[in-house]
Amino acid sequence: MRTPARTGAPVAAVLLVLALLAGACSGDDGGDGPGAEASATATGSAAADEPAPITTTASLGVLTGKLGRKDRARFTKAVTRVVDDWIDAAYLDGDYPRGDFRASFPHFTTGARAEALRERDLMTNQDVGRRIDGVTATRRVLHIDALVVRHRPVGATARFVLRLRTTGDLERRIEVAGRLFLTQHHGWRIFGYDVHKGALT
Repeated sequence: MRTPARTGAPVAAVLLVLALLAGACSGDDGGDGPGAEASATATGSAAADEPAPITTTASLGVLTGKLGRKDRARFTKAVTRVVDDWIDAAYLDGDYPRGDFRASFPHFTTGARAEALRERDLMTNQDVGRRIDGVTATRRVLHIDALVVRHRPVGATARFVLRLRTTGDLERRIEVAGRLFLTQHHGWRIFGYDVHKGALT
């Protein structure tokens, strides 16, 4: 069971998804379902005498449009890297205890970053960062739905589950899960999200 979760509203997600479905693709510059294609990416870092951190298990879910096998693998790898970069920056990397999470949103569009900055307790570990001395991921799962136009991926929905275990003054098991909405514009960008977060009991 989880404690009541908090939810972040997508950033103009509906309008932008409709635009993608019409064949348009735009984005600001900015720094569990069926699985067909799977990949794993390493995250975090560990000393030689510590167990290796778990990796993200990523798979391609619903594919709208036609995309070749090699392109599917490249697409899955690229989107996984974007999601992993956010997860690492927001929840896993850095020295704890800490309270500054402003640099936690690589690959977010300008609007999505501004929204996420206002919701740092949800979109990062800011709510617990000063009360813990370490955090470890115990589960990282990602399913990616793709919108393909003329054999080119132009939009994606990344459905993820992240489970964490914290140590220090606050020992807690936490789950962060939900959806990230991505568009392709000079690389993949997160333009919206629907995320919930809560303590596991």
